[in-house]
Amino acid sequence: MRVLHLTTMYPLSMQGIHSGGHAVYHLVEALRQQMGADSQDVWLFRPPWAQLYHHVSTRKTQSELYRASPFVPYLRFRDCLTLPTGLFDDVINPAWQRASILPSQTAERYDVLHVHTPRSLGLLAARMSANWRVPFVATVRRDMAQWHHQHALRKRAIHQCLRKANAIVAPSPVLARCTLEATGRLPSVIPNGTSALFNEAPPRGKVRYPFRILFVGTLNENKAVTLLVKTVLDLLAQGTRAELVIVGTGPLENHVRTLAAGRAEIRLLGWQSQEQVREQMREAQVLCVVSYSETFGIVYAEAMKQGTAVVARAGTGIDGMGEDGTHYRLIRDDRDLEPTLRDLLQDPDECRRLGSSGRLLAQNWSWSQAATSYSQAYCEATRNVPR
Repeated sequence: MRVLHLTTMYPLSMQGIHSGGHAVYHLVEALRQQMGADSQDVWLFRPPWAQLYHHVSTRKTQSELYRASPFVPYLRFRDCLTLPTGLFDDVINPAWQRASILPSQTAERYDVLHVHTPRSLGLLAARMSANWRVPFVATVRRDMAQWHHQHALRKRAIHQCLRKANAIVAPSPVLARCTLEATGRLPSVIPNGTSALFNEAPPRGKVRYPFRILFVGTLNENKAVTLLVKTVLDLLAQGTRAELVIVGTGPLENHVRTLAAGRAEIRLLGWQSQEQVREQMREAQVLCVVSYSETFGIVYAEAMKQGTAVVARAGTGIDGMGEDGTHYRLIRDDRDLEPTLRDLLQDPDECRRLGSSGRLLAQNWSWSQAATSYSQAYCEATRNVPR
């Protein structure tokens, strides 16, 4: 069986594997191991002006990577009329998907198409599927959890894609439930995996002081990093002994540094390798990433495998993969964060218990298992009559 993956997210270098699109990369690599090295191809759709980034911004590294040959032989660049702004994302991109000239079927015949970003490529995937007479699988993403806030044209495009898909996959129960409510179709739940680097963890010793809270992710509004910093500052002002370590970069980095200025208890480490992230997780008592939306949240699984207690937000990411209060702690709104962290700061035994139960829950989340489940989804898609 040969599979063509359609996505707008994929790392452009080995270093990029630690950032956006790495889930698609790891899944494809696991599928290649199980189904054969020549069984998978990836089309990465990016704006046709992506190669001009170096003329209009300081992101020279990304522009150079777009102009260079892909770092994996099965990756191909394709033009896609989209940008992460309201006008392009909600109006122009759906119109482009409906009206663009379809890529011709290549000499390499495919048995299944797999669209990883239905928001930007779903209608195109459905048209390619009908034109090529090849079934397609759609993996829903975090935008399904914000269905009622989507632009009408965007909702229509996603709905049409999922209605025509031969099989639908959701990385988490939350997204599966949201997809069922929006489309009437219940996806299969296939959790993401983690790098094998995180599969083993040393036994947890005594809780160290001061209590360490860890954030790992992009410093942007969605990740609620500003909320976390302000909450920790409030706890410190109340006399709580704690420290916050922030791993990652992003558009709010300077703002976060300004908020934390003069407080030795808050440290920003910038970008870190996977090995360094793992060590930070082993040193921390709590990973706190209360994003407003998450597709799955691989960082939660990585921390849980290290025996680190996890604080996340209800209705996103791993919510539903286990039980709140047993395997992790969930906040319902921003006001819940301070009392939740205070409770954990005052109860190190609870942190250890959450860490132990979380490790047991996450131990089977692997890319190998995900690849096996996706292979079954591909077989299901080939059996289903096109809609």
